Amino acid sequence: MRKIDADGMTYLEGSNAAVFLAERSNEAKKHILNHEPYLFDATLSGRVTDYWHYLETIISNALPGEKQVKDICSSILLINHWSHQSNRTEEYAKEILRSHVYWGDLGLTREEWATLCQKEELPIDELLAKINSPFIEEIADRYIRSYASVNYQALKKYYTSLLTEAYEQRNAFQHAGHECLKAVTKLSYTLPRLVTRFRWLILERADVPEEITFAEILYQLKAEGDQL
Repeated sequence: MRKIDADGMTYLEGSNAAVFLAERSNEAKKHILNHEPYLFDATLSGRVTDYWHYLETIISNALPGEKQVKDICSSILLINHWSHQSNRTEEYAKEILRSHVYWGDLGLTREEWATLCQKEELPIDELLAKINSPFIEEIADRYIRSYASVNYQALKKYYTSLLTEAYEQRNAFQHAGHECLKAVTKLSYTLPRLVTRFRWLILERADVPEEITFAEILYQLKAEGDQL
């Protein structure tokens, strides 16, 4: 439910951002919560245009007169690229382990397989140490062990290209009432994930007792991303 606080700020009652930042009172928190309704609308609709609108408003309203949404957001996303990728790879490897028909194909005995499947915490390093699977090894080589050789400039271009497509689809829908089906299908899968990663980075940075503005958070995170 949408609520209005004593300062006239609109926010979503019970949103996880409000809970996460419950102990804070800085300007960044107020800015984030003020833009939660845009994210709520995007989550309900699932539309690419609504996700883009959230990114555009939360960034542009903090930096009026500056058109840097794609540049700022693509730099910030570099910060948690590999932690996100490692988490997804870990979950994928766990799913392979727990759904595998024959444990022998993974180089495990039945007892070893059962023990691993019962563990709630199963880090990817432990899986790789115990499982003998060329498929999982290939995934690890591609997404984890290549960490040191990642090309962040190419990665920034990739994120910028996705954000550019989102911007173009927003314009096409707003001005002409149509969208490119192929582009929207791809962005419907990728853009919500990017927005979620962006949002958690700004939430973590806003979770400080001292005064900090949302604009300062954007500049700090962008500088960190550009240094990679």
